[in-house]
Amino acid sequence: MNQIVKHHHFVWPEFFFCVLCCLFATFVVLTNTAGVKLFYVAGMSLPTSCLWYPFTFLITDIVGEFYGERRGYFLVVMGFCLSLLVMLFCQVSIRLPVSPYYPAGAAYHEVFSPTWRLIAASMAAYLLAQAVDVRIFELVHRTTGPRYRWLRNNVSTMVAQLVDTVTVQFLFMWNNEAVFTGTIGDLLGIMAATYGVKVCIALIDTPLFYLVTSLVRRRPEFSLAKLPNSDSRFAQ
Repeated sequence: MNQIVKHHHFVWPEFFFCVLCCLFATFVVLTNTAGVKLFYVAGMSLPTSCLWYPFTFLITDIVGEFYGERRGYFLVVMGFCLSLLVMLFCQVSIRLPVSPYYPAGAAYHEVFSPTWRLIAASMAAYLLAQAVDVRIFELVHRTTGPRYRWLRNNVSTMVAQLVDTVTVQFLFMWNNEAVFTGTIGDLLGIMAATYGVKVCIALIDTPLFYLVTSLVRRRPEFSLAKLPNSDSRFAQ
């Protein structure tokens, strides 16, 4: 009977973690493919990735809340490996000979050719920013305990987003005429606008952070279970 109860408590936390991993992987892959485009709105030029990439920080914060720092770093490494895989297959695909029956060969090459630089810049910024996010979240959590969820969610995300925005925009866009032909002032303007949007999204995702963590804590497994080989916080 004890084994059945233990198994029941173990499955739900692991299932939830797998769902978070899938969402995280989806957002990372989208960033390194569809995220290459700049769009114009309200007088600002913004990368499309700013619409969904900020949610990766929400996911790592949820993981940090329930599973701890080690699981958060696992997500970061997994996303890094996925980015390498995407970059590899993008480079292979654009180098394969185009079929005479495929009319969009030139457009395909033009769209995906800058991907290697996007992913290289994204990986550098990604590793740095996500590590900063996980670490700051953990430090604030150790200081505040289970209280002040809004504080650790926003502080960790906003600092990490600043690191990510400056790093990826500079490495990807500067002196890369395939995607950007403006001046350094224009680039700084894009950085400021992008970071502003990310800060707004970070503030918006705070209620989501509270909603998800509150709903999850209603399940007894997330208040009683202690996963093996992890630094989960379910016992808190």
